[in-house]
Amino acid sequence: MIWRSKPIGLALVGCGNIGRVHAQAMQRNKRCRLVSVFDPERERAEQIAREFSAKRVPADFKTILEDPEVEGVVLATPHHVHLEQTLQALDAGKHVRLSRPAGLAAYATSSGAVWCTNGTRAAAGHTTLREPAAGLSTATRFTKWMLCCI
Repeated sequence: MIWRSKPIGLALVGCGNIGRVHAQAMQRNKRCRLVSVFDPERERAEQIAREFSAKRVPADFKTILEDPEVEGVVLATPHHVHLEQTLQALDAGKHVRLSRPAGLAAYATSSGAVWCTNGTRAAAGHTTLREPAAGLSTATRFTKWMLCCI
């Protein structure tokens, strides 16, 4: 494993219940820092940003992708937007973590390109609200995996 001298900069997209689980995992992992938080309901994003000390609350997803401090994107969004958001993030050179990857499943099985492109990687995992400790563990394992990618 390659050790980094600075924490990986992450963006959280989607600030519902699952997004909060991921924010908690990022906060507990000292090798990560939450740089940016986006949600279409800006007030939710601002709340998560305050609670977890994120630097920015951009107005749109594109701004996150243009941010050089963001190295990875955690998508806690509805499954029907996963494919589009994942491809946009990978094209922008960002690593991606997905929650509930149903929207990506069909594409992922037909083409491995979505998983590794431009030196970036995407990982799909299930995070559950019924077992918050399991969800936090999954999110923590992801951040460790992402650190190995860069």
